[in-house]
Amino acid sequence: MDTGIIGMYAQATPVAKTVMVALLGMSVASWGIIFRKALLLRGAAERIDGCMHLLGRMESLEQAMSRFRDSGDRMAWSLLRAGYDEYRRMSACNAPAALVADNVRRSLRHAVSDEGGRLGAQLPLLATTANIAPFVGLFGTVWGIMDAFHDLAGAKSASIAAVAPGISEALIATAVGLGVAIPAAIGFNLHTAALNRVKARLVNLAGVILNHVMHDVGAALGGNGAQLAEADDAGGI
Repeated sequence: MDTGIIGMYAQATPVAKTVMVALLGMSVASWGIIFRKALLLRGAAERIDGCMHLLGRMESLEQAMSRFRDSGDRMAWSLLRAGYDEYRRMSACNAPAALVADNVRRSLRHAVSDEGGRLGAQLPLLATTANIAPFVGLFGTVWGIMDAFHDLAGAKSASIAAVAPGISEALIATAVGLGVAIPAAIGFNLHTAALNRVKARLVNLAGVILNHVMHDVGAALGGNGAQLAEADDAGGI
């Protein structure tokens, strides 16, 4: 009997082979997500840090809009546009500073949530792979063992040697299932932690944008301290 992985796969039942091919496809997909998200989240964190540094040097929200409009940075532009558009709408109706701050804060919160959802897309697939891959492998194993015992019923002598090859071939499916699930679970946990850190940076970026909005509101009010203090009491992002 060929005890190599390829040899045992070749001798496995059609159901076990189908299960292992399915698991291989899940493995390829999960590794693709793991590498792609690692690059995406690392790049997002670096871009957000760079954007906060640039925004801190901007004189006004208008200047920030001009700087980031053609920068190609989707995240910074998305948050800036959300805050700026709401600021313009509220300014057009001469809303008080507290109402401007509250509405801009809500718009920025929604923009942060949207960006976080975009960055976290496909992570649930890793969690699903980690949860179901062992059971898919176990299904292939159980089916293979059932087939081995079924063949034993027609054998002339019943011994462990007669069913051992079929059982060992069936157990490969469980091993493959675990080999798929473990990296997916590790990748999901690591990327979820990285995503939470990126979301925290997005909140900080939204806070910088809100500061620019309130600076412009203060300029429009002629430095009315009472209204600005009332707006600040509304809290953070």
